[in-house]
Amino acid sequence: MAAPSLNERLGHAPSDKLVIISCDDLGAFQAANAGVYDALRKGVATCASLMVPAPWARDAVAM
Repeated sequence: MAAPSLNERLGHAPSDKLVIISCDDLGAFQAANAGVYDALRKGVATCASLMVPAPWARDAVAM
């Protein structure tokens, strides 16, 4: 028996088409931080990557 597909492990049918949205540029500037957190809160995106050396990284962490 084959191992379950990623779709099946996520609770979807094997034939379902999935879109995974990941936000980037978190920490780059204030508007990016606000947009990323808005997308995460609304469920549009489920993950983000923080640009640690970016000028607004501390602001992103504090949000």
